[in-house]
Amino acid sequence: MTTAANSRPSIGTVTLAVTATCVAAILAGVAGGVLKMVEPWGDAWIEFLRSERDLGGFAPAPWVRWLLGALGVTGAVTAGMVLVQRVFVNANGTGIPQAMAAVAIQPGPARGRVLSGWLAFGKSMLLVVGILAGLTIGREGPTVHLAACLFWLLWTRIDMPRNWARTGLLTAAGAAGIAAAFNTPIAGLLFAIEEMSRRFNKADAPLLFRSALLSTAAVFAVGWFVPNLGGEPGVLIRSYDDAMFYGPIAPPLPLTDSNFLAQLVALLVLAIPAGLLGGVFAVAVARSGSFIGRTLATRRQSVWIFGIGLGVVLSIVMLASGGLSMGSGHGQTLRMLQGEFAPPDWFSLPKALGSWACLASGVPGGLFDPSLTVGAGLGHALHAPLEGMIGAIDPRLVILVMMAAYFGGVTQSPITSAVICAEMTGGWSLLLILGPAALAASAASRIVCPIPLYLWLSQSFLRLLMNEPNAAIDRGEAADLDLPPIPEVEAALDGESTEPAWMAAAEQRAAG
Repeated sequence: MTTAANSRPSIGTVTLAVTATCVAAILAGVAGGVLKMVEPWGDAWIEFLRSERDLGGFAPAPWVRWLLGALGVTGAVTAGMVLVQRVFVNANGTGIPQAMAAVAIQPGPARGRVLSGWLAFGKSMLLVVGILAGLTIGREGPTVHLAACLFWLLWTRIDMPRNWARTGLLTAAGAAGIAAAFNTPIAGLLFAIEEMSRRFNKADAPLLFRSALLSTAAVFAVGWFVPNLGGEPGVLIRSYDDAMFYGPIAPPLPLTDSNFLAQLVALLVLAIPAGLLGGVFAVAVARSGSFIGRTLATRRQSVWIFGIGLGVVLSIVMLASGGLSMGSGHGQTLRMLQGEFAPPDWFSLPKALGSWACLASGVPGGLFDPSLTVGAGLGHALHAPLEGMIGAIDPRLVILVMMAAYFGGVTQSPITSAVICAEMTGGWSLLLILGPAALAASAASRIVCPIPLYLWLSQSFLRLLMNEPNAAIDRGEAADLDLPPIPEVEAALDGESTEPAWMAAAEQRAAG
């Protein structure tokens, strides 16, 4: 009994740890809210390129606008790749693989190679540059990485329960990051459980839920009290409806429609090819990203070739699509759901190509928002032929199901995919359709992508970090990749395994 009692952290330790993690979650939410407010500037730049608006009194000819857009895109990609290779090392990509790799690293200085204040600054700065340049990137993954850096800084300075230091803090950072990016605390919590912590510890549940709630509340506070940086008068958030990522625009569950069963069957069938497309996209991202990462690890000067080459690819896609490939896609998806935007049927292709090029380059930026937009484009293109086959069906329902299906195929996280689409639109009753569709799409995705994308990227990142290439990962084989925490990483990265002084003292107290 004495040993068990001594193994528990003191009330003071727990109180300090809870307070500190609450502060970190709030800071993550504030950062997410500020990043969200940068997006209108990027949208304004895209509208300028498309000759839909002028910038002040600057109104050049269309060819000048597109030339400026191509130079901006190529410059942003090249500069981003160079800086993450030489200045902000390991700040590349979405940031979720870094956070997941950090979970696999035992607590110690090695985590500082993946999580730090310097990386948080570089990630945020380069993300803002990419948004302003109109790159096809989201801010969700970088927000997770930023939150993980904030939580990690606490770990290095504050005595806290040991299980939190091992996995709980970084899992909570995932919940806080997604909640801050989408204003979705429930989806943030489920993402942390489903994706960040594949060996969930029930004792971490209060920490995760608290972090997701506080992070979302901080985003609301930013919207209430900070003027909109996009230039619109007033504030971002006036009510809870304004706080929803897309707003309360989901259709009711069509149980009373005479063709409800036909709608359900048709949507589930369509979810399978959407999931396959998501799996193809995931494989393309993982293989190209791994190839570029391995190449740059041995030939650093190649960064200029890759940067300019991918920038040119993005510029060609931008010009061919008339700018439709640019940006995160949030506004495009919102207007599709509201019936105010009717993109061409090929809209999803350039959007996916733009997202792939940005992710392959490794410039800071996420895939959540662009992938949801690709799914929305698929749903919009399929609505008319589907309605011709089975009768009337709400276009919003088709769009939302394809969003959940395609995104479920990309990430192979069906619970998160279904819940995030429901929570962003207030369509909770649609989980009866979104859930099965996301499950079917995720299962179909595994046919072409046997490893979930984020697990694949995190393990590839970890092996590159340790200078230990893994042929199985490169081939996309699923064997022996879902690894437990790896104590040897400390020795591989730092020469010896070390932990903060407070952790050794806590173990001595626990041993009595």
